[in-house]
Amino acid sequence: MSEANLLYVDTHAFHDVDVKGRRVLLHVPSTGIFDLDGVTTEVLDFVRPKATVSFEELLQRFSGSGSPALIADAIEDLKSLGVLRGDPAVADRGAGISVTEFPLSTIVLNVNTGCNLSCTYCYKEDLTTPSKGEKLDFDKAKKSIELLLKEGAKRDRVNVVFFGGEPLSNMRLIKAVTAYAEERCREEGKQVDFSLTTNATLLTEEIA
Repeated sequence: MSEANLLYVDTHAFHDVDVKGRRVLLHVPSTGIFDLDGVTTEVLDFVRPKATVSFEELLQRFSGSGSPALIADAIEDLKSLGVLRGDPAVADRGAGISVTEFPLSTIVLNVNTGCNLSCTYCYKEDLTTPSKGEKLDFDKAKKSIELLLKEGAKRDRVNVVFFGGEPLSNMRLIKAVTAYAEERCREEGKQVDFSLTTNATLLTEEIA
């Protein structure tokens, strides 16, 4: 059997699952997801247990079982994804990089678990009203800033995110933390950015 007549099966290139009766293929190299038709599913099921498959085996298996053009298209689709290939498959071992440091660049402060809205699409289902929310106290916030400065010591710029709940419901803390972070970053020779995730309903001219 000639090498030109042989296809290698790369089982590292895909995962396929049954989703409510539909076969779906996850293409590992691209993370693309493909809805498999019946013909491609049959071809995939045939080649999956094999390390290699020849054109003769494919011809013998699918001769008379459907349109030759559809079978050929399914094989070409699997070849284009690298599931079937002309050379032996090699598992991806990664880049071989060892990460020994994890310098922080951002810290997220949940300043109040309460929110003044009850949006049905919100991913946080346990929010309460701002007055009943758990508010971050200034001492913990300072420790968080110090943690950011310590763990991000090699960073020239750091970022502080105010989050909630609705963070504007604890504006007093936000002002205090902003002043503290700006002062400490000046001392450490760093730039600091601030960002805020808000529904904007509590914005006033003074806050803006």
